[in-house]
Amino acid sequence: MRKLKTALKEKSGATANLTLDIETEVRDKDGNLISTHKQTSKSLLKNFALALRALMYGNISSQIATIKDMSEVNRTYPHASGINDEIFNCNALVTDSLFGVLCGKGTTAVTRDDWKLSNQMTHGSTIDKLSYGATSVEAPDGAPPITTWRILRTFTNNYSASQTVYEVALAFHFTGYGAASWYFLIARDVLATPQAIPVGATLIVRYIFSVTA
Repeated sequence: MRKLKTALKEKSGATANLTLDIETEVRDKDGNLISTHKQTSKSLLKNFALALRALMYGNISSQIATIKDMSEVNRTYPHASGINDEIFNCNALVTDSLFGVLCGKGTTAVTRDDWKLSNQMTHGSTIDKLSYGATSVEAPDGAPPITTWRILRTFTNNYSASQTVYEVALAFHFTGYGAASWYFLIARDVLATPQAIPVGATLIVRYIFSVTA
């Protein structure tokens, strides 16, 4: 029985060395806390594995992986190029809703081959849009045996009515190969508890990576 329990834990990821969690936090326009939510992400996508393996291969002049970008075009990553300014960049600037931490209204179940959000809420102040702050990629931290790093973003609801986020995601930007500018989704999660954002309120979404050794 003990061996069976151990096997089940290992199969469920309970003893995994790398884990990914999601935290959300909603605050009203005065900064008062409205709600918090946390869940374990089980939705690192096939794109994540393909991109990471390509980077670990080491020779960026070789055509290593074919990855579908967020415009549904298959790209060779990383492609042969002289200089690659952004290889795996999640550090999106203010108003940029093409990559970094993203959110949306979709409730479609996650599959390993997802390449975009089900129904993304892009940057703006009209219905079905949120004002995107900058995505921050924080430095690793944590006491032994755990090392963590967070990728986070603040979204503001500047529309005239409350809006609800049902899905969150993480995407990176690649530039190189001349004028190439490609965006790849590497994580997507449907929130177990959708997050309602009142008028003028903010939603903070944190993807938290942890390594335990």
